[in-house]
Amino acid sequence: MNKKMKAPARKYLLALIDFSILFLIYLMAFGLECILSSNIKGNLTLYLYNFLISAVIMAVRFISRVYSNVWRYANSLSYLHIVIADIASGILIIALTNFIPDANVGLWKTLAFIASFNIATLCSRFIYQLKESL
Repeated sequence: MNKKMKAPARKYLLALIDFSILFLIYLMAFGLECILSSNIKGNLTLYLYNFLISAVIMAVRFISRVYSNVWRYANSLSYLHIVIADIASGILIIALTNFIPDANVGLWKTLAFIASFNIATLCSRFIYQLKESL
């Protein structure tokens, strides 16, 4: 990351990186669903679910100001903030998908998706800080 990059640009870069991680987690989940299940819901349902979960996660992260802490200044409280925001978005997604029958993929799949995204996001932050400390 460019050292002279301004703070607002870093925030949007963090959001873009997180969205890329979210998309990769979605592709992995979709691939597993295709491999393991013979009863895959229609593509429109999966796209609707992906759009909904992506929008909710990123909205909750922006609302809870997760991106106000840039990577190089992050501390354990910043990481806890990410975890809490993702827990809140998971609860919101579960509540929303119960009202949209075609978008409901189940509690365990939703929890697995949120947890995978959270772990991947935290790992990216840790890798960045490790790289910067070397």
